[in-house]
Amino acid sequence: MRIIRSSATGPFILMTRRSPTGFSGKRRPVMAELKLADVLGWSGGHIMQPPDFECLHLLFNDIVTDSRRITPGCLFIALRGARYDGHEFAGEALRQGASAVMVELRSFPELHFQGSDCVIAVDDTLQALQDLAAGYRRQLPAHVIVISGSVGKTSTREMAAACLRPFWHLHQTAANLNNEIGLPQTLLQASPEHEAILLEMGMRGRGEISLLSRIAAPDTAILTGIGWSHVERLGSQAAILEAKAEVLDGMSADGLLILNADDSWLNQLAARIDDQVRLAGFTLQDAAPWPQAKIWLRAVNIKMRAGELRFTLVIDRPLQLTGEYDVSLPLTGLHHIRNFLPALAVALDHDLDINRAIAAASAFRNIGSRQRILRANQLTIMDDAYNASPESMQAALESLALMAGGRHRMIAVLGDMLELGDFAADAHRQVGEAVVRYGADSLFCLGPLGRLIGEAARESQPSLPTRFFDHRDDLIRELMAYVQDGDHILVKGSRALNMELVAEALAAEPSDAKENNG
Repeated sequence: MRIIRSSATGPFILMTRRSPTGFSGKRRPVMAELKLADVLGWSGGHIMQPPDFECLHLLFNDIVTDSRRITPGCLFIALRGARYDGHEFAGEALRQGASAVMVELRSFPELHFQGSDCVIAVDDTLQALQDLAAGYRRQLPAHVIVISGSVGKTSTREMAAACLRPFWHLHQTAANLNNEIGLPQTLLQASPEHEAILLEMGMRGRGEISLLSRIAAPDTAILTGIGWSHVERLGSQAAILEAKAEVLDGMSADGLLILNADDSWLNQLAARIDDQVRLAGFTLQDAAPWPQAKIWLRAVNIKMRAGELRFTLVIDRPLQLTGEYDVSLPLTGLHHIRNFLPALAVALDHDLDINRAIAAASAFRNIGSRQRILRANQLTIMDDAYNASPESMQAALESLALMAGGRHRMIAVLGDMLELGDFAADAHRQVGEAVVRYGADSLFCLGPLGRLIGEAARESQPSLPTRFFDHRDDLIRELMAYVQDGDHILVKGSRALNMELVAEALAAEPSDAKENNG
C-alpha cells in the first residue's frame, strides 16, 4: 500500500459560494472553500488514492458527516457511531457528488472505491473532524462566544443572539449541536463574513469542555450556573464546577469570562481568577462582590407580572461612570434576566450601543418556552410542568414569589424530580428549603420524592400547611377545594408525572384561560 501525503502549502482561501437562500436580506454566507492541503495539514491526513496527486487541486465547499446530506463538492467524513458506521456509506457519498471522502486508515483495505476516487485516511475520523474545526476557526475573523452551564445554555444563547444581531452578522449553534461532534460541525458551517459565532458547550464528564474550548478558542465565555445535571456521573457539584471551569483551557489572557454571581459555586471560581482572563459578573442582588471584575451588571428594583419583567439595569466599570437603564422584557421568570445580563456584558466589552441592545431584547419572544402563565377562575397558575430539576424548581419558586408580591397566597404544587440517582434525596430537600425561603403559604407534594420536599419544608417551618399525595387525582381534588380567588399557584414536576393535568384542572375551562408564554 502506498501512502501519499501532500507537502503542498498555501493560504486559506476566503471564498464563498452563492446560495439562493436569503440571510437577513442578503446572500446567505456559507463555509469558506477549503484547500485539500489545509485539510491534510490540519487533520494529519494522507491521500490514499488516486496515486498521481490528481486531486491536489480540490477545493471543498462543505464538510459533511451525514451521507443523507451530501452536497456536490463536499468532503464526506466517515464517523463511527453507536448505530451506524459512516464507512459503510463512503462509496455512496462519492456517487452522490462528494469530491472526496475521509476514512480511518484501519478501514481502508476493506472499502471499495473507483480508481479515480479521492480518499483521505486518518487514524481517527472524529479527531480529524475536531482538528479541521480547530484549524478553520483560527482562520476566521469572527469573535467567538461560548456558553456553558448546568441550566439555561440555549435560552442564554438565544437572548444573546437577539441583543447582538443588530450589530453583528451572527452564526450560532443550531438545535442542541453542542457536543464533540456538533460544536465542530457548527464551526465548520461558519463563514468568513460572520462577525460573531455563538456556541453552546455541553458535557457528560471531565475533559469534554476542555476539548471543546481548545477547538473553539473562545474570545468570550459565559457560565450560567452549576446545578445537579451530571452529578451522578461526576460525583458532586464541586466536580461539575471543575469540569465547567475547563472552558478556560482554550482562552487567552485577553479573553472575557462572564459569571453568574448569584451562583455560590461560580463565586468560588471567580475567587481563583487573577490575570488568567478578564472577569465580568452579573447579579440580581445589590452588591457586586468581585473587586477584580472589569464589568458588573446588576438588575435591581425588579417587578414582574404575567408576560412582563421590569427592572433597573445598573452598569459598573472601573474608572468609568455608573450607568442606569430602565428595562422591560416581554417575559415571565427571573431566569430571563439572568439570560439577558451576560449578553449586555458582551455588548459593553465591545463598546456597542447599550440602548440599542436593550431595545432588541425588549422585542425578544421566547418561542421555545414551555412555561405557561394561566389566568382562570380568579387564579394565577404558573404551569411549568414539562420537566423539573433542582435549579428550575428554585427558579420557578423565586419567580412566583415575585409575582405574588406578598399580596396573594402562594401555593407550591411540586412533584418528583427524576433521574437524580443517589443524589435525589439531597436535591429534593434543597427544594423543600427553598419553598420556605421564598415564602410559600402552602405546599402540595406528589410522589415519593415529592414527599421529601414536604418533609424538608416542614423541618424548616413546622407551621407550613403541607399535604402529601401518592395519586394525582387525589391531589387535584383537594387542591381545587383549597384554592381561593387571587391565589398564585406553581405546578411543577418531572414530565412522567403529567402534572400539566393539575394546571388544566385548576383552569377548569382551558379555552377560557388567558395564556402567556414565558
